[in-house]
Amino acid sequence: MVTYDPDILARGLDVIFCGVNPALSAAIAGHNFSNSSNRFWPALHLAGFTDVRLQPQNERRLLEYRCGITVVVLRPTNRAQNVSPEEFQQAWHSFEAKVRQYAPRAIAFLGKRAFSIMTGQPDPAWGRQWAEFADTTAWLLPNPSGRNLSFTLGALVSAYAELRMVLARLSSVRSTVAVAGDKRRRAAGGGGRAAQRMRHPIKNLYHLAEADNLASLIEHGLMSTEGLLDLVRIAEPERKELLRRHRPENVRLSESVMIRDQRPMPPAVLAPALDDGLLPSDWYTLLNGFVRLPMASQIASA
Repeated sequence: MVTYDPDILARGLDVIFCGVNPALSAAIAGHNFSNSSNRFWPALHLAGFTDVRLQPQNERRLLEYRCGITVVVLRPTNRAQNVSPEEFQQAWHSFEAKVRQYAPRAIAFLGKRAFSIMTGQPDPAWGRQWAEFADTTAWLLPNPSGRNLSFTLGALVSAYAELRMVLARLSSVRSTVAVAGDKRRRAAGGGGRAAQRMRHPIKNLYHLAEADNLASLIEHGLMSTEGLLDLVRIAEPERKELLRRHRPENVRLSESVMIRDQRPMPPAVLAPALDDGLLPSDWYTLLNGFVRLPMASQIASA
């Protein structure tokens, strides 16, 4: 007897491709996108996600490429249109919990219908969505089904490749920031070359801070939000929320440590100014990792 599980998942993948529900052909064969007319596997290969064209029976190899597969509704049908809006609503919370559990960098919905019903958007645009889904960047990609005559294989490849290129750019940006963060941490204490270079051209550095933060500034220096969370030992999931979300108000972490607000940078204003595929949540995360000036001995109260 064939056993079938539509989920090909692991934590921290680059992207999880999400179908509406399993096709009957997949449930019978025991593998996703097993119908010979489905263009998922060739589109994925031609878009650059895999260096070989995977076969349905090799679907678990997709994890080697930091990609995964899931569905919103578990009931197999002959056509996705046979899934009712009520089924989407019933599956919504468990599906959202699954996305949060596996925490991919992006969730790519294959087709608009599931995303549209769950988010209440009647006709969302193709491509990246500015609003996140379950704290994850959401993309809408054309359904690769052979029945989808609105998109040729070339059009599918173009849409999928755009996602791959954005993920690659984000990976490069984050790697650069991570390296810079390591250098800043090694320079902590004031004696590192990075700190010396930062201090050399600056005669005086003025920083507006809350009076309640003065004791912390004198003891630890001017620190990034990320550094302050390390200092106060803020754990997940609160840590992730503080790093990725806009702060309309100050957030107090302890009696002597408070994070300033980000009132001038609300997501709606920030989003149009970003490029390289960055979302406001990406920008807040990057911004919150910057600033580490170990100059406590030079701080004085005005």
